[in-house]
Amino acid sequence: QAIFFVFILWFGLPPDETYHFTFIKLFSEHLPSPFLDVSSDYPVLYDMTTRTPFFIYHYLLSYPYLLVKDSESAFIFLRLINVAMGLATLVMVIKLAAELKISKLARNITVFMLANTAMFVFLFSGISYDNLFILLSISGVYILLKLIKKITTKNILLFIIILLLGLMVKINFLPVAFSLVSIFIWKYYNKIPQVYISLKKSFIKNKSVNLLLIFIVVVFGFLFIYSYVGNILQYNTPIPKCDQVQSINVCRENQTFVRNEYIKQTMHPSEMGVGEYIFNWFSLMNQR
Repeated sequence: QAIFFVFILWFGLPPDETYHFTFIKLFSEHLPSPFLDVSSDYPVLYDMTTRTPFFIYHYLLSYPYLLVKDSESAFIFLRLINVAMGLATLVMVIKLAAELKISKLARNITVFMLANTAMFVFLFSGISYDNLFILLSISGVYILLKLIKKITTKNILLFIIILLLGLMVKINFLPVAFSLVSIFIWKYYNKIPQVYISLKKSFIKNKSVNLLLIFIVVVFGFLFIYSYVGNILQYNTPIPKCDQVQSINVCRENQTFVRNEYIKQTMHPSEMGVGEYIFNWFSLMNQR
């Protein structure tokens, strides 16, 4: 059904698909560099003008996009990659159920419900960073459970990679990462010597794989530092607003900025009662 949606839905019909596609196309014009020039000819692309730290989905998909960039059906190819993410998500749900020792009946019902929920299928048939966010969230829980059972160098490196990727995909991953890390620390904070011995033994056992994973951690770690720490040093916030990066006139070429500016000017929760705020909120929702 997802593949059916891939070929039958008009381009841009899935939520924010045009935006995601444009962001992927922009990265493809700068490859292999993950750094974008905010003074380029894409002022209407809101997240690019704000130097968003949530860019990794678009950067990664810009590589396969190069294979089909001259085709009018390039978006079809990218949609199929997202369908693959949906299948990978179902596989991770199955693996997660096995790790939790859930009965086959409960596992199969869960997978059946996911695979037959229209929103799940529809979401994964479009170009959206939500698809990578969902996959990484479930994968993070799965790897955490593996680490709780037995800590190994391979799994700790995979855990770090998932966290770094998730934090550069979508802001919603921040509470996910906080929860996963908190549970991990709670489990091992008083077992550091045992952790060190276990990591040392498992590193030697799969040295080549672990070295490759360390290289990946270094690459994504650098991108994380660039996107988060770089923004903090330059703009005093990990997620700068558009008018902190660009001139106000450039920002007002973007509909998202204009909408947020309008809301900020017309709604001041601290200056109005709850009833008035709710009434104004419903009025704005009606306009949208």
